[in-house]
Amino acid sequence: MNPNRIVTIVGGGLAGLAMAQALRFFGLRAEVYEAAPQLGEIGAAINASPNANKSLILIGLEKQIAAIGTTSLGTYTRNMQTGELLEYREQSKLLAKFSAPYYVYHRADLLAALAEGLDPATIHLGHRLTAIEEHGE
Repeated sequence: MNPNRIVTIVGGGLAGLAMAQALRFFGLRAEVYEAAPQLGEIGAAINASPNANKSLILIGLEKQIAAIGTTSLGTYTRNMQTGELLEYREQSKLLAKFSAPYYVYHRADLLAALAEGLDPATIHLGHRLTAIEEHGE
């Protein structure tokens, strides 16, 4: 890890913490700045496709997401206006095709899993971006 190269991430939500984990996996240092006074998400479920979960698995988070992810027997795609079933995909076929599961997470659990393993000193809470100044390098 090159301590002189720091990536600044503005926003400590799901995407910001996932990016911090990815950078850490590849040996880069990230500092995360979040306006909220604490990490926490209010909300319901997050549906994560196999491609999204595969990305998290590839950066070393397989155990964390498996511990909090819920699978179903399959996924349904319906016409939003009529409710007509357009497609049903069995979970086992999704796993075989994409080499990753389709998970549903509680938003707060996923946020906590993404924060796990990051150095708490690199997550700066209560910081709002108000300006950016460039100073040469």
